[in-house]
Parts: sequence; structure tokens; C-alpha cells
Amino acid sequence: KSDCEVLVATFRVGELNLQLVNLMLSKQADVKALNRKIAELVCEGDMLLVFVDLSLVDEPEGFLSLGDLKHVFSPSTNTNFIYPKLPTSIHNTTNILHNGKLERQLTGVKGIVRHGLTHLAIPNGWTWGGPVSPYCPVWVELFLGPNLGTAL
Repeated sequence: KSDCEVLVATFRVGELNLQLVNLMLSKQADVKALNRKIAELVCEGDMLLVFVDLSLVDEPEGFLSLGDLKHVFSPSTNTNFIYPKLPTSIHNTTNILHNGKLERQLTGVKGIVRHGLTHLAIPNGWTWGGPVSPYCPVWVELFLGPNLGTAL
């Protein structure tokens, strides 16, 4: 199995050229190789968003600064589903990384989707109504153009 699974897409949204990378890391992921690849992506000049899945990585904090990218959610933020009936521990398994060029486009509004992710037929401890997945989707809001005040 490979060190990571990657999907790269480029979009033009309004006046922005966005390069989006979906990155799922394995336990064998090589931080140095990833730093080189991210540096290549950053050099291309587009605004870069990396959606990273750290669920299989033993020490995810080391991957939150890939290629000098900045993370949207702090390492102490729990991005997993919170089980109300079971003991929980804080896990930052999903995050969004961005390059400096995208910094001014961030509105400061971000979130973790936690509602609507359960089903009555899935166990939740000794009862029902558990989550479909332990991982919660994360999102960040962007301005469409420089200082336009309209968000994507």
C-alpha cells in the first residue's frame, strides 16, 4: 500500500485560482517527501488548500505544518464525532492546510459538521442512534475576491 492517497484538482471560483488537494496519509507516510511535493504545489502560484486525513498517522502534529502550510484547526481541536454515551479522547484527525497566498482570502469562519451524521440503526454504546462514521467533515469560508466581502 502507498504512503498516501492524493487527489489534486484546480478550480477557478470567482477571481480565485484554487488548487485543492485531498490527502489521506498512512502510517508509513514520509514527511520529507510530502514536504517536497507540497513545496512544488506551492511554487505553482495558485492558492492552495490541502484537506488532510490524519486518522492512520501515529503522531499527527508533525503533519500539520507540511510544506510550511498553516492549519485551520488547532491540534487540540477534536474533529471526530463526540459520543455522548462513551468516554472520548481528543483527536485531530481531519484538518485543512493552506498556503500564505490564501491567508487574506480566509473570512475566519470555519466549522466542523457534527449534526445529521447518525442513524437509528447504528449502535451508540448500549443504545441506538450512533454515528455513520467517527470522522466529521470540516469546512472553511473564503472571500471570492480581494476585500469584496462576499464569502464562498
